[in-house]
Amino acid sequence: MIGRKFGRLTVLERAGTYVSPSGQKAPTVRARCDCGSEVVTVAHHLRTGRTKSCGCLKLENASKVNWKHGHARAGKVRPEHRIWLAMIRRCTEPSDPAFDNYGGRGIKVCDRWSTYENFYADMGDRPHGLTLDRRDNNGDYCPENCRWATKAEQAANRRTSILVEYNGEVMCAKHAAKLAGINPATLRWRIKQGWTGEKLFK
Repeated sequence: MIGRKFGRLTVLERAGTYVSPSGQKAPTVRARCDCGSEVVTVAHHLRTGRTKSCGCLKLENASKVNWKHGHARAGKVRPEHRIWLAMIRRCTEPSDPAFDNYGGRGIKVCDRWSTYENFYADMGDRPHGLTLDRRDNNGDYCPENCRWATKAEQAANRRTSILVEYNGEVMCAKHAAKLAGINPATLRWRIKQGWTGEKLFK
């Protein structure tokens, strides 16, 4: 692939290997974008057209949004628009503080949501106190994988959350400890020791 061009990206060299959360491995390459930036990406994403630039292409498309929706007027920016823009940035901009946990590990924004109007049409108004959440934390931002969720729901859905079964329901360990009336640290210790079933909560 070295020397070949895919979209705006020209492959410079092999970069290493990406290991997904499920343990699958894929080769990565370092490529230079037409804008001058360099990016490391999964080689397969270039071949399939999933990655076409360093992220500048989606930002350019975002800047072409039809502002008639009135959600981004100076002093009157809607929360849905701020959330959409932050989503685009953390998935496409390597300089974004959250990029490593999103775009850096292969999380993408679907093509439909490259424009704000489509995002808003699918998600609607943000209910008070809720934030954008992906049901599958290893999946992309797209209509079928996103919802408005509470902070508690998001915390339970994090990759680092430990899930246990309590009273026939699967939930995060912290919530289960609260329901069982035991210290969360005690429950975590028991899990590390290999305790299972009802013994965890007695």
